[in-house]
Amino acid sequence: MKIVYRRSALRDLQNIRNYYAAISLKTADNIRIDIYETIDVLKAFPDSGRPLYDGSRLFPTQKYRFNITYVHKKDNMEIVGIFRFQNRNFS
Repeated sequence: MKIVYRRSALRDLQNIRNYYAAISLKTADNIRIDIYETIDVLKAFPDSGRPLYDGSRLFPTQKYRFNITYVHKKDNMEIVGIFRFQNRNFS
């Protein structure tokens, strides 16, 4: 399965990295690993996430509890956003 990142998700990853790197590079690396390990789980089990009203799905990372929002299509998974707060508009 191919993983595709929307610009919003790539921006989220960069913002997360920048924020936590200013606090601790080790923490930023651990969060990055947590996010990518979770995406690997989703790649293997794409319907694991909780369905949302717009057809996307939400799945939390194991350790740091970031939420990954994604859309599972036939042959790919589109990562929509990665965030810590529920009140977020993805349009």
